[in-house]
Amino acid sequence: MIAPHVEPYDWPTIPTDFVIRESGAGAMSTQIVPDAATCPACLAEMNDPGERRYRYPFINCTHCGPRFTIINAMPYDRPLTVMAAFPLCKSCEAEYRNPDDRRFHAQPVACAECGPWLMWQSAEQKLQKEAALQAAVAMLDAGGIVAVKGIGGFHLACDAGNPQAVATLRARKHRPAKPLAVMVPTADALPLEAASLLTTPCRTDCAGGEKKRLRALCRNSAGSGGSGGDASRESTPAFTDAGAGAPAGDDFRQPER
Repeated sequence: MIAPHVEPYDWPTIPTDFVIRESGAGAMSTQIVPDAATCPACLAEMNDPGERRYRYPFINCTHCGPRFTIINAMPYDRPLTVMAAFPLCKSCEAEYRNPDDRRFHAQPVACAECGPWLMWQSAEQKLQKEAALQAAVAMLDAGGIVAVKGIGGFHLACDAGNPQAVATLRARKHRPAKPLAVMVPTADALPLEAASLLTTPCRTDCAGGEKKRLRALCRNSAGSGGSGGDASRESTPAFTDAGAGAPAGDDFRQPER
């Protein structure tokens, strides 16, 4: 089922008689919603040099971002999530309190000033923020393997167009034949049905792709034990707007280079 596109509501005037009260104790039957992939508005904001969250990979709002994987206890309030360790700055606090803002009571709201940041650690160096991102990019470009720690665990990433890098990843994972996920910059290279699945909040993985556009991916990503070993047929493309991030709603979003 494809989720409908919902436009944010613009209040003609900001309501003054509506408040969200602090949660109280008692029994509840409310379920925690799953994480949602970064929405188009946040992606555009992240890649806009004029925005204060420009190139901030943990961007989110009420329409997207982490939910289930950051909560420690119910009810779903910021003090009961891992974001409790990151007090809001004045700008984020103003967004959080404003009913006319799409981050009104968005529990994971954060920015580069008050929120978590990227870190890079290797045997040789420790880096933060943009330097950490560029170190990861350089490692991937050099044919290395990068372990990306997300909210749900680690994602092992390499250049799918580098046969030696993919072979090394397969050897380390003891995964000689099972297809690997392939992440692409956009869904443009995929059939319409697949592209529609990969632009929903759940970012569903799907098999296949347009062979002409995907044949540059090395055969090793599909596995030697499949039906012909063609990456464009047997690997599992997973869409992110980041190009080298994590599929299906992880809160790590890599800005455009």
